[in-house]
Amino acid sequence: MLAGWLRARTTPGGGTGRRWRLVIAIDGKVVRGARLADGRQVHLLSAYDTSTGIVLAQVQIAAKSNESPCAEHAAMA
Repeated sequence: MLAGWLRARTTPGGGTGRRWRLVIAIDGKVVRGARLADGRQVHLLSAYDTSTGIVLAQVQIAAKSNESPCAEHAAMA
């Protein structure tokens, strides 16, 4: 809900006379110092708008998973 609100309030960052395109960076990270109840580390996948610096979405993923299928699943949600 918050990601949609932020996206609706951002404007494209292109210059005049140039084509503008939206670039979303997808990256997975381990949250240092955070642990689940069973002792496993917390792994997050984030989608980041490079033109505004806004994190559009962030989901917890399984440890050592491939980020591509997780990103596709997050995009559909």
